[in-house]
Amino acid sequence: MPLTYPRYAASLFAANDALRSTFAAAAILFARPLYMNLGVGEGCSLLGGLSVFGIVGFWYLFMYGGILRERSKFTEVVIRTACALNDRTSRLYIGMFRGRSYSCAAAKFPI
Repeated sequence: MPLTYPRYAASLFAANDALRSTFAAAAILFARPLYMNLGVGEGCSLLGGLSVFGIVGFWYLFMYGGILRERSKFTEVVIRTACALNDRTSRLYIGMFRGRSYSCAAAKFPI
């Protein structure tokens, strides 16, 4: 994500850290009642099932990430930034958008 939207990388990392810290703080509160009520086996099974949902979410983003990035309102900003950089880097950025062919020569916006 930081490569896709470099302008917003700081916000991305801040949100990620806040979410992880919030989950870690909540885990302290729910872990004891979870294992006391369900037992160790069932509690671990529940957490494993939630992990499977997380894996499915990552695969969804992997498979449809190009389409989601293409629909983003920040796409033009990313393409503009990529075209301002050298050719190798712009190919890296523009290559992240599947489904539509972008080129700096065909760009309709001033750089």
